[in-house]
Amino acid sequence: MAEICCICEESVDENGKFFECDSCKRYLHVICAELTASEVKCLELRKRVMSFFCVDCKSSMRSLPQLLAQFNKLSLLVDDLTKRLDAAESNQRVKSNDDDELAHEISERVLRKNNLIVYNVTEPNTGTIDERSLSDVNTVLENFKKCCDFDSSSIVKVFRLGKFRDNINRPIKVIFSNAIIPLNILKNKNICANSVKIVNDLTLMQRNKLKSLRSELDVLNKDSEIKTIRYIQGQPRIVDIKKGNKNNSSTLQSKNN
Repeated sequence: MAEICCICEESVDENGKFFECDSCKRYLHVICAELTASEVKCLELRKRVMSFFCVDCKSSMRSLPQLLAQFNKLSLLVDDLTKRLDAAESNQRVKSNDDDELAHEISERVLRKNNLIVYNVTEPNTGTIDERSLSDVNTVLENFKKCCDFDSSSIVKVFRLGKFRDNINRPIKVIFSNAIIPLNILKNKNICANSVKIVNDLTLMQRNKLKSLRSELDVLNKDSEIKTIRYIQGQPRIVDIKKGNKNNSSTLQSKNN
């Protein structure tokens, strides 16, 4: 079977010269790759030092700094949880089931970095399961594309949470192939429709922590609003409201709900 050009999808045996991408090993015609005569000569050398990459691989390489930054954040999270585990073990207060719980929590947080939860999206109550699912996918894409540009193939799965009930719009869980896209969407989520709410996919431990902080915040703000919840280094904390930032602080709370 003849190899085909990954751009024009025609046989590489036609339309002149072609080269193989040094990363994904797919073939590209010289014309399709828009190579200059000088570049072609360099690539034809027996002991060439010039590398050749297709458009997709070049795009992936440009995203490496972002992926590295995300990896560093995850490493800090793992280090923090590991230190907590070591300290607890040194004080002989951690049982074997606690070890399993922390290990599970680390794994869950890493996996959920690729996910987003979307609320207040009208759920179709007619049509087949596939038709309703396709409607959800299109709605999610319409809102997410407003926040950042990304390849639709980066979405691995889209599904509703919980059992179907009439007149109830179940939240939608969206799983991406990487953590960069959800991060960019969250940064610009205010661009979406006011009714649509986009949040992180929190673990049970994170949800319980946030619930506890909100209860504590209600007590502290019983007489007047002096405290708020903010995320510091990825962790929710109760902090003082700065003068002149009362409106901003309430917005921060709603963003992190």
